[in-house]
Amino acid sequence: MPLNKSLCVIAASLAALFLTACETARVGWGDGDDHSFSGYPQFADQRSQIRHEIRDGLKHHWLDPEQANDFYRALRLEQQREDLEFREHGWSLPAWDQAEIRASLDVIDQAVGEARGQG
Repeated sequence: MPLNKSLCVIAASLAALFLTACETARVGWGDGDDHSFSGYPQFADQRSQIRHEIRDGLKHHWLDPEQANDFYRALRLEQQREDLEFREHGWSLPAWDQAEIRASLDVIDQAVGEARGQG
């Protein structure tokens, strides 16, 4: 799959997931004291690895700045989804939500890997 098509698929998938999370969120923005939440720890290593790959892509020129921004944007959307899930479930994230978040991160990671292979 060409890189541009991969990025479109990623963006569409993440947007759909984000909108679904927004629609199902039971607690409004700004409610509660969760300002220090920076994502579920079980996904921290994967998010960090993806960010490292993006930085590496920029450094070694197999990603251009626009592609890197697209990948960073996808990660931010996923972070926003985690924020919504945290507002709904707190630290007790259901297994199906964990699987969906992991799958979304896997899609981003795979797209970055494909970009590396094409670069």
